[in-house]
Amino acid sequence: MLVPNKVSRRVGNWCEESVLREEKLREFLSKIESGEVGFKRRARRLELALQPSTFTKGFLVADIPEHYPDLRQDDVLTVSASTSFDVTQSKARGCFRLVRKTDLGPGFDKRPTWSEKFYIAIHLPEVSQPLFLGSEMRTLSCYKTTEQQRVYLTFKPDYNCIWQFDWLDKSFRMEMEGKAIQAGEVGLITHSHTGRFLASDFSSIVRNADFGTDWAVDCHSHRDNCTRVAKPPNYWVFRTASSSH
Repeated sequence: MLVPNKVSRRVGNWCEESVLREEKLREFLSKIESGEVGFKRRARRLELALQPSTFTKGFLVADIPEHYPDLRQDDVLTVSASTSFDVTQSKARGCFRLVRKTDLGPGFDKRPTWSEKFYIAIHLPEVSQPLFLGSEMRTLSCYKTTEQQRVYLTFKPDYNCIWQFDWLDKSFRMEMEGKAIQAGEVGLITHSHTGRFLASDFSSIVRNADFGTDWAVDCHSHRDNCTRVAKPPNYWVFRTASSSH
C-alpha cells in the first residue's frame, strides 16, 4: 500500500483546534484573576510589600507551669503570644535575651544583626539556669492531628534551639545581611534546622486563668499562594526592655 508523503486530508474532530484555543483562553483568564501570571505576580508582590503591617500587639511569653519555680532539667515549657502586656513595661515571662551561637569576643559589636544565628533565652525569677526557645521537626504523631510544628522552652540548648533573624523582603536579605537590627524593625524569625518561620496562630487560643488570654505560637510559614511572600502571622517586631528593668 502506497502512502503519500503529505496527507492533504484529516479525519477527526474539526472543532478540536477551536476547543483547545478556548481552553487555553479560559486558563489564561483564570490565571489573571488569581494573580498567577508573571506581571500580575509582581504587582501582587509589590502590593503586599507596601501595605501597612497589621499586628495584634502580642508579645512572646513563657507559659508558667503549676510547679513553678520547682523546675526540673527535663521540663519543657510552652510559649504563647500575650496581648495583655503593656508596651511601656517589662515582665519577667516576656523578656527574652539573645545569645550568639558563636561568641565573637569583647571587641565586636554586641548588637544583633540580620541573618545571624542566635539562641533565644529567658531567665525566669527563682530559676538558676536560663531556658532556651526551641522547635522540633514534626513527627508522625503530629501529622495525625492538626498541630503545627511545636515551639517550646528547654534547659538544654542544641541544634533545635538555633534561630536566625531574616529581613522581611527576601529580595533584599543579601543586602541587609550583617547590618544591625534596630529596635522597632519588623522581621522574620526562622528556625535554622527546619527553615520554618516562628508564627502566632491567631485561629486557636490558649486559655490561661492566671495571665488572661494568650495566642498559640508555633513554627509554620504562612505564605501568599501567588507570590510566596510571608504573611503577617510570621511578622515579629523587636523591642528593647525599658530602662527601669
